Amino acid sequence: MGSSRRITVALVGLVVLVVAGWFVRAAAQESGGDQGADQPDRPGAVMEHPIDGTSIRTKAEFMTAVAEALSFPDWFGNNLDALSDCLRDLSWLPDGEHVLVWSAPEVLREADPRAYAAIDDVLRDATEPGRFRVELTPR
Repeated sequence: MGSSRRITVALVGLVVLVVAGWFVRAAAQESGGDQGADQPDRPGAVMEHPIDGTSIRTKAEFMTAVAEALSFPDWFGNNLDALSDCLRDLSWLPDGEHVLVWSAPEVLREADPRAYAAIDDVLRDATEPGRFRVELTPR
């Protein structure tokens, strides 16, 4: 077989692979199988950001945990106003819905009820369906 014939056969094989891949992706999208949190760069993806609240007993400890969980920028001021600003922005994160999953929130609620209430108010105010929400998971 000549070299030009081998190149033609190779190109045809490549085109077949590309077209087959396109059909597989199209079928997955039509069936809904191409949606989910395993594709965080895809608009509409749901991304969970867990906080282990079992050792959070102060507002400062919560601020540290949430800043880490949501990869807050360096300008985060570790106060309620800055928390609100960051939760309403989230521009440094990929597009999609970000879910703050706070386990054992009752630890902070019992240790510092005023701090818990203030944080809860900010989290509720920042909730925007499809963009940001909070899930509280008690122990």
